[in-house]
Order: sequence, then structure tokens, then C-alpha cells
Amino acid sequence: MSNAPNLNRLLLCTLLTCGALTWSLASASLAAAQSVSGGMPAIEATRKSVDTATLDEMQRQLAIAQLDSAASSERDAENLQKRLIQLRAEAAEQPIRMEQMRGALALNRELALQEWAARLPRDADAETLERVLEQERSIIAGLTAQIDAVAGDLALTLSRPAEAATLIAGLRRRIDELSTPAVRIDDEPALLAEARRLRRASELRHIQTELDLRLLEQDSATQRQRLHELTIRELRYRQGQHIRRTELLQAQIADLGRRQIEALVSRIEARAQSLLPGTGLVADAVTENRALGNELMRQNEQLERDRNALAAIEQARERTAASLRDSRVRLELGGTNESVGRWLWS
Repeated sequence: MSNAPNLNRLLLCTLLTCGALTWSLASASLAAAQSVSGGMPAIEATRKSVDTATLDEMQRQLAIAQLDSAASSERDAENLQKRLIQLRAEAAEQPIRMEQMRGALALNRELALQEWAARLPRDADAETLERVLEQERSIIAGLTAQIDAVAGDLALTLSRPAEAATLIAGLRRRIDELSTPAVRIDDEPALLAEARRLRRASELRHIQTELDLRLLEQDSATQRQRLHELTIRELRYRQGQHIRRTELLQAQIADLGRRQIEALVSRIEARAQSLLPGTGLVADAVTENRALGNELMRQNEQLERDRNALAAIEQARERTAASLRDSRVRLELGGTNESVGRWLWS
């Protein structure tokens, strides 16, 4: 009888040891997964554990779905983080860009035009001048496209405050929900609970990063609006410079054509004077050549007038198009407010 207590204690120790061994084997894979704090490494470690764990098919699919959602949230958070870093860099750079544009706007436009004109070849023929004119027109078209793009960005900036406030409030509510510990489900396998925890943690990181991004966008909105406004002014200033260049080129092309025709008419007249007075075919040819020379001069003068009229029409069209674009943006914003109206200077 004296050995009975010792035997009971031995049996109890054996049972405890077997139980501990069984629990250790059952939770080994979970321990491996939880050894990583979170993020993609923890998700992938848990995924491997799910593949080898003793789970029924429904539990396995639920765990995989939770881990897939967690991985998607991690990728989204990473992309938002990159955008956040980029936006911070842009915000730091914007004052420098604005100062550079103010400096460009302060330049003497007439002096800049004179310096550009002085760089043109003095003996350039009409073909060369036409090529330069086409390049200038291409630049003007490119600047117009840039103005439209920046105007669109400005419209978005002006329309975002109300939307941003609603979005930020929703993100904060979701963060509060995810910050509350999840309720453990009865008889839920440990690995499935871990998958749910990782999904919530990844979603929380995703939402928190998006909130940081939206708050930064909100804080930098005023500076970004001023940058857009100044950019449009600077682009329109440059556009005006290139329009002046086209006007100068058109005048030079017209003047070159006029001088060439005048030289041709002078040669015709000199040739006519050098011929002895005559009749018949020679006299008729002289008269016809003089008439052709005078007609060429009239046609060149008409061409110059047409060029000037076309340039005026193109400028008027661009002003009208800019006004319509600005009005359309204002209508889309539904605004008659001051923040929208300030930039409609065209």
C-alpha cells in the first residue's frame, strides 16, 4: 500500500508528458508561423503551415482565403507607401519649382524674343524658315496639351476637400474597428485563427497607410493648388512667347518672298530695258513678263495678308478654346465659389 501514491504520481506524470507532447506536435507549425511578427514573411510562413496541418478542407480553404486577402492588403499598403514617399518628396520640392517659375515669369519677353531672333541664320531661305515655323507650332500644341492636363489636375484638387473629409472619416472608423481584438471562435483551429489575425493586421496596415496618404494630400492641397495655378501661368507665358515667334517667322517669310519677287521683277524690267525696241513676239513677251511680275507681287501681298488673318484666327480660337475648357471645368465642379474662380483668368 505504501507504493500506491508513488505509482499514482508516476501515472500522472506520464499522462502530462504525453499530453504535452501531443500539444507540441499539433501546434508546431503554428509556432513556426507566429515566430515572425507580421507582414508577408508571416503570411507565407503561415501558408506553408496550412499546407501541412491537419485541417478539414473547409477550414483549409478559409485559411487560404484569409491569407490571400492579407497578402493583397500588404501589396496595396506597399504601393500606397511608395506613393506617400513620392508625395512627401514632391511637397518638399514644390517651393523650389514655384520659385523657378516665378523667376521665368519675371523675364523680359521682348528681350527674349530679340535674342531668339538674333540666333536665326541671317541667310535662311524660305524652306528653312518654314521648318522652324512648323517646329514652333508643334511646341505650341504641346504646351496647350500640358495646360489642359494641369488644368485637369487643378480641377481635381479643387473638388477633393469634401470628398477627402468623408473618405478620411471612413478610414478612421475602419481603423477603430480593426484595432479591436478579434473575437475567438469556439473550436476554431489555431492556424485558422492566426490566418484571421494576419488578415486583420494587414488590412489595418493598408488602411493606416492610406489614411497617412490622404492626410498628407489634404495638408498639402493648398500648396498643390498654388503650384498648379502658377504652372498654368508659366505655361501660358511660354505659349505666348512661341506665338510671338511664329508671328515673327511669318513676317520674315512674307518679307523674304516679297524681296525675291521684287528682285525677279527688277530683273525682268532690266532685261526689257536692255532689249531694243521691237514689235511682234519680243514686244509681246516683254509685256507679258511685266504683267506676270506684277501679278506675282500682288499674289505675295495677298498671301501675307492671308497668313496674318490665319494667325489672328488661330489665336482667337485658342483663347476661345481655353475659355470653354475653363468654363467646362467650373461647371463640372458645380462651383461659383472663389477658389474655383480665382484661376479662371483666361
